[in-house]
Amino acid sequence: GFLLAATPLAIAAMVQTVPILAGGQGLAAGATALLVNAVIATAPIDGSASALLWIVISLAIGGVIGLGNGLLIGSLRVPSTAVTYATGVAVGALAFIIAGNDQIPTQPQGLTDLLFGPQLLGLPIVPILLIAAMALGGALLQRSRLGRALRVTGTRLSLAERRLPAARLRCIAYVIAGLGYAIAGIVLAGQVGML
Repeated sequence: GFLLAATPLAIAAMVQTVPILAGGQGLAAGATALLVNAVIATAPIDGSASALLWIVISLAIGGVIGLGNGLLIGSLRVPSTAVTYATGVAVGALAFIIAGNDQIPTQPQGLTDLLFGPQLLGLPIVPILLIAAMALGGALLQRSRLGRALRVTGTRLSLAERRLPAARLRCIAYVIAGLGYAIAGIVLAGQVGML
């Protein structure tokens, strides 16, 4: 019970470390997950095929939000706190607009079946695999060339800007984070529908 309830939070927290590793902030995490939650909860999902389509759309939404943050922070050098806070406010407002229409959202049963239907020993496999994949991905990232480059970018930006593609690295960090925030929103929508 508790593990499943904490799955969206655990996913968001794990991916939020990527922009922090690159020396930034991730203040748009909750708003991005909320937007994806609102989009999926109001989407016309009537089975596994449409659930998969809306998962792809949701990942694209998270990726685009991350890319926008990454471009502003990495290329235009706008402070990450200001960018991610402003993005969070704008994305959160959009989520409330989507959620505030006259539709009464329901829990998307096709998504719930896809995410929580397959079970092993009475536990849903997909959320457990998602958390395990995120943890494994984090461990691999730490040991990878990309992870080392992100760490240098976060701790020694002036050196990184001379020797590494620092702007592109920060952009990659925020895209990864945006995708992870979208996954958190997808899992949340599958658990409870729209908040």
